[in-house]
Amino acid sequence: MFTWHGSRRSAYRTGIAQILLLTQAVLTVIFCLVAIMPVWRMGPAPVVVVTMALVVALVVLCIWRAGQIHADPERGG
Repeated sequence: MFTWHGSRRSAYRTGIAQILLLTQAVLTVIFCLVAIMPVWRMGPAPVVVVTMALVVALVVLCIWRAGQIHADPERGG
C-alpha cells in the first residue's frame, strides 16, 4: 500500500507492484509449508520441491512481466 502511494508515477509502477505482490505470496506459501512440517510429519523434500517450483515460476513470471512492460512502457500494466 505505501509502496504504491509513495513511489514515483511511472509506467513501471504497476508492474513492479505486481512483482512485489507475487514475491510476497510465494514467501507466504513457503513459510506456511515450513510451519506445518511438524504436523504433517513430512521430510524436507516436499517443501524443497515446492519451494524450487515456486521460485522458478516466479522468476519466469517476473521476466515475462518485465518484457511486457519494456515492450510498451506507456501502457504500464
